[in-house]
Amino acid sequence: MKKILLFLLFALTCSLTYGQADYGDDSADDMTVVEQIKIAKNLQVFPNPAIDYISLNDNSGVKKIAVFNLIGNEVVSFNVAEGEKYYVGDLRVGMYLVQIVGTNNKTLTTLRLSKK
Repeated sequence: MKKILLFLLFALTCSLTYGQADYGDDSADDMTVVEQIKIAKNLQVFPNPAIDYISLNDNSGVKKIAVFNLIGNEVVSFNVAEGEKYYVGDLRVGMYLVQIVGTNNKTLTTLRLSKK
């Protein structure tokens, strides 16, 4: 009897653990995880340290740039356009985190930025 109960408990645990399904939006324009990783590995914010403007080395697959202070407050955000520079001259001197969001509204990477 113990073996049967243990087996049923094991089967229930496995079905709960591995039987979960994602019923999210499966739109065709979403990037695969592999594409997101490739984009995130190559992304760089320059110049670093920045004085007035920052740019991305590659904007493909990027929708938004958000700049956060080290406390976690968003201080400025930009919608990404091809070949554009983003003005950070109003920011105080210090360290910031630059969050880069992909076209599927998921964070691709977060980079450190020094502002002079």
